[in-house]
Amino acid sequence: MRLFKKYKKKKEEGFVLMVSLAFVLLFTLSAASFSDMMFNQTNASKYSCYSTKAFYLAEAGLRREISEWRQDGTSQNFAATSLAGMGDYEVSIAIDGVSGGSIV
Repeated sequence: MRLFKKYKKKKEEGFVLMVSLAFVLLFTLSAASFSDMMFNQTNASKYSCYSTKAFYLAEAGLRREISEWRQDGTSQNFAATSLAGMGDYEVSIAIDGVSGGSIV
C-alpha cells in the first residue's frame, strides 16, 4: 500500500508546473496577438488620415483653380504648395472646341 502512495505522488509532481506553463504560454500568445492587432489598427488609422488629407488637399486645389479660372478665364495650369504645408497639388484645365473642356 505504501508503494502505491509513493508512485501516485511522483506521478503528480509535475502537474502544477505544466498547468502554470500552459497559462504562461496562453498569456504570451494573447499578448502577442493583441500587440499585432494594435499595430495593424494604428497603421490603418494612419493611412486613413493620410487618405483624408490627400482628398481635401485635392479638393482645395481643384476649387482654387476653378475660382481662378472663373475670375480671369485664362488660367490653364496652376500648381501650389498650400494647405499648411501638407502637400502639393497641380490642376490643369484643358479647353477644346468639341466638348467644352476638362479638368485633370
